[in-house]
Amino acid sequence: MPFAGHLEHPVALEFDARGSLFVLNRGTNASTPGTATTNSGSLVRIRYQDLSDGNPASPVLEPPAVHLQVAMGLPGNPRDLPRTIRRTELGQRLAAAGSRWFHKVHGAWARGVREQNAIALPPGGTLKLTGSGKLIVPPGTVFVRNYVIHPAGAVFGNGKGQVTIETRLVVVGDPWGYGASYRWRPPNPTPIDEAEDADLVLRDELADVGPIWMAPHQGGPRMSQPVTWWFPGSDDRISWPSSNPAYYYPSSAGELIPLLRQFRDLFSPPLSTNAIAQFQQFRSWHEQGASNEEKVRSYLHGNCAVCHRPGGLAPGGFDARIGTPLADSGLIHGAPVAGNLGIEGAQIVVPGDPGKSLLYQRLVQPERHPSHPGISFQPDPPIAPMLESWIRHLKAD
Repeated sequence: MPFAGHLEHPVALEFDARGSLFVLNRGTNASTPGTATTNSGSLVRIRYQDLSDGNPASPVLEPPAVHLQVAMGLPGNPRDLPRTIRRTELGQRLAAAGSRWFHKVHGAWARGVREQNAIALPPGGTLKLTGSGKLIVPPGTVFVRNYVIHPAGAVFGNGKGQVTIETRLVVVGDPWGYGASYRWRPPNPTPIDEAEDADLVLRDELADVGPIWMAPHQGGPRMSQPVTWWFPGSDDRISWPSSNPAYYYPSSAGELIPLLRQFRDLFSPPLSTNAIAQFQQFRSWHEQGASNEEKVRSYLHGNCAVCHRPGGLAPGGFDARIGTPLADSGLIHGAPVAGNLGIEGAQIVVPGDPGKSLLYQRLVQPERHPSHPGISFQPDPPIAPMLESWIRHLKAD
């Protein structure tokens, strides 16, 4: 049975007292065995979960984090999370905590699935921004992400028949937090009514949750497509920004411009219009008037930067954060640390040549080099033609 097949030349293994396996990767270039690439090594944790009684067995958070006052009345210790949560209970918790729903300009993209975001602060808690636009959140803050689809038979795009498939909770602690995923039970098909109960996901699951009806393409018929969705298992010890990509939270002002504009009262000191205008703006892939480079860099930040950054989990060797100057990002002429897909002369981005640019090829051929499961089964991302055009118009050195 395949196990941890994408490790880059592991050189050491070690178990910790909690039963997790740590793997030290040398990070050599998979396309040229025996050659080393600077700053490409990594330390990977493979988490242990004892499911014999359905509960994680090990201690969860370091004291005093267990005693945090967490928003929404959630426990400081994830072992105390309810195994099943009802829709009415979740709504009551969100309302009681004064949760605010907000739009993210560029979250992770998945065909047919929309992401809804909320934030709940602990009593007396406020958000802060550094001069560089880094978001500082108080311990006990909870980020909530709902993922919704439109099932077959529903009218796509008007909200009728919308079905929530997952609710993901990110609890910010100090120094550790935790993440938990609840999978909503299948809806009643006739009429399409959302399920009332969701179950805690104890270990990673990959499951079909569709199908959905896709909107017509170039005048063709509406088509039904299955949706394969990855439900991340609960993680009892998370540090940010990159210890578990499934449970990231927005950490820069540019990702949260709608939140900054709509809910200024959440911030201390209060934000002015001029202050908000100083932060780098993210651009959506469908935004009119934005350049392809702005759209591509925004997309990379929202979908890739949680791992592809200094100290991140990915061995790719480039920095996908939008605030990193392109010349310093390692994208242009970057070495293929994680393999070259058999393409001679391939680099991360080869100006003028999408065919040799691994950033583009891995996006349009995810089956040949899957990233994390959440995006491995998402064909035809909308950013692909803009990425191709951007690469074609880059000037070679």
